[in-house]
Amino acid sequence: MIKGFVRKFLPKTLLWRTLIIMIMPVVAVQVISVYIFFGRHWDVMVSRLAYAVAGEVSTLVADVETSQPGDYPERRFLQAARAFDLIASFRAGESLSEARQEKIGIPIVEEKLSWAMAEKVQKPFRVSVYIPDEVFEVDVAVEGGVLKVLVPKKRLFSSTGYIFIWWMMFSSVLFSAIAIVFMKNQVRPIRRLAEVAEDFGKGRESKRFKPAGALEVRRASAAFLVMRERIRRQMAQRTALLAGVSHDLRTPLTRMKLELAMLEDEKAKAGIASDIDEMEHMIGGYLSFARGEGNEASEITDLSVLVSEVVSDHRRLGGDIALETEEGISLPLRSGKIRRCLGNLLSNTGKYASHAWVSVRRDGGMAFVVVDDDGPGIGEDAREKVFQPFWRLGENDRGDEGVGLGLTIARDIARSHGGDISLTHSPRGGLRVLLRLPL
Repeated sequence: MIKGFVRKFLPKTLLWRTLIIMIMPVVAVQVISVYIFFGRHWDVMVSRLAYAVAGEVSTLVADVETSQPGDYPERRFLQAARAFDLIASFRAGESLSEARQEKIGIPIVEEKLSWAMAEKVQKPFRVSVYIPDEVFEVDVAVEGGVLKVLVPKKRLFSSTGYIFIWWMMFSSVLFSAIAIVFMKNQVRPIRRLAEVAEDFGKGRESKRFKPAGALEVRRASAAFLVMRERIRRQMAQRTALLAGVSHDLRTPLTRMKLELAMLEDEKAKAGIASDIDEMEHMIGGYLSFARGEGNEASEITDLSVLVSEVVSDHRRLGGDIALETEEGISLPLRSGKIRRCLGNLLSNTGKYASHAWVSVRRDGGMAFVVVDDDGPGIGEDAREKVFQPFWRLGENDRGDEGVGLGLTIARDIARSHGGDISLTHSPRGGLRVLLRLPL
């Protein structure tokens, strides 16, 4: 449950996961530092300031109480103003209840000052504040009246705490900005490698790619480039092998045809000719399969237009095909191969069905070409087998008499573009072929 919760809120990208790993400890350290600063250092500092002010007020209270009636220590009040920045006055005949009181904005200062006054003065007192002027007023009940002492905020409060907090916040933001810039530079080669790998998987040619970034990223990039060249070399060797074998087989077939022409037994001739035609048909299929691995370059192509052209070609050959397209579906394609892929799909439809319905649509990041027919369909257990090279259905299914490479070539082409082909039951009663291509 905890893992699921963390996975839900954890960023998906390497950049932000790394930034969290880097920034979270810094934030935690700063939060702890602020707590310790305010809970220990600032608390002690305010207590000492309040204790000093309370001692000075206590001295003024003593001066007032030791003065003779009518002889108040005005000189000491002036000295207090100059030396301690305290403005003191004596209000004869007033009581403490008449003293001004307002809500203070800094509870910790009021608390510490009240504590210090209670310890130092040991007389009834009241702590108030003039909010607009940011001046604390300490009223102390003495004999004959009330001693009023105005204490400036700077005597009880230090701004270093806020400066410290602002500095920590600024340094955190600065550190985060530097970390983001640095990490973006580190992640950029990984993103580029992912893009090149994705393009290769879709059969698209990428722009020039050069390993960059940290040593580990460079090693991964170099390994990918080596792997890509091996795959290309293997595909080229396979193509050359199939083409070479198919070409070499045509020579003995040609000789057999010449020898067959000199035979006089027409009955034997017909059987051998049929076998030779079948072999030529199979060799043609092998060559077709080999040509499917060519190096045609990808170009931005309107899929709807391409499908319309292929459907028109098959209509001219007598195919009954209904077409429904969605405009504006453009994507990188090797149009010759896709044309061949669609041709194979529609050829199968023409062999085994009376009518076909073709639609082109887009859904999210994929383009779909759907081919429905009203033929006999293919059993669910054989829908994957038909994509295997040279695998053909029996006579009881669709009566397939081909080589068994049409759907294999079609799926190969689709997958070389990063897509795929799947077979399902069609609402029209026959087979549905679904061609998926990434946009």
